[in-house]
Amino acid sequence: MPSLSRLQEAYDPKDFTVLIIHIGGPRSHVAEFVDFHGYSLRTLVDEDKRVTRTYGVLFTPTHVIIDKRGQVVGRSVGPKPWDSEAAHRLVKLLMAQ
Repeated sequence: MPSLSRLQEAYDPKDFTVLIIHIGGPRSHVAEFVDFHGYSLRTLVDEDKRVTRTYGVLFTPTHVIIDKRGQVVGRSVGPKPWDSEAAHRLVKLLMAQ
């Protein structure tokens, strides 16, 4: 998540937003984890796993990339360097659409 946090910090949240979706678990544990690590990412707790089912998440971490129209345009499973130049090019491409 540190690379996702750095990626988010590079953009105005009105134009691009990283949303962490925590599957199950109490909200208090998620808040403690996010606060402890100093992440400034928006977080959703998917207690009933509705979002997880909607996007077909089977493993964590899974990254689902959604464009401005709400369409899924990409997916990635496993840790990735989200603060890389390639990730920034992807974000800029999506923002230009």
